Amino acid sequence: MEPERFEVSPLKPSWVLLHLTGYYYFVTHFSDALAGPAGWIVILVIIFFPIIIWKYIRLFARLITLKPAVLLTDKSVYIAESNYTIEWVDVTDVYFATNINSYNPEMVAKDTFYIIFKVSDPEKYLSAIQNPLLRAYRKLTAKLKPSPFEIKLSWVRGDEDELYQIVRNYFKYSRQH
Repeated sequence: MEPERFEVSPLKPSWVLLHLTGYYYFVTHFSDALAGPAGWIVILVIIFFPIIIWKYIRLFARLITLKPAVLLTDKSVYIAESNYTIEWVDVTDVYFATNINSYNPEMVAKDTFYIIFKVSDPEKYLSAIQNPLLRAYRKLTAKLKPSPFEIKLSWVRGDEDELYQIVRNYFKYSRQH
């Protein structure tokens, strides 16, 4: 099969511009607060804000450089948002998931759709993360999810059902070969 590229959706990463303008406003207008009694709060915001939006910055860079959000090949799937390359031989199942608001199911945001990969040995991929803080964070949050390996469809341009069918076809193809 030919490699399949899922392009980055311009909606989510473009939030970086909005975040950065807000961050600039905060830093320039509240710098006097550094000397005040709540100065430590401003310092924490200045330090942690770039860390919080780092994912948006990376995907915005992928959008500008025209690199894919997801790359499917015969051997593996690469998910840029989480920087995982998962080999198809390790994938045991692929399914479509959603966390639709049960109070108002008519209001469904694209942010709520995921393609989840069940992996036979998740520890293999979690242990391969180089950054020790990120590795600890991912291992901790992996216990809170059905699987830590997912494609958030809000990051990807295209129809959710079509994207899922393409991933499912690659999964089936990998099972046959």
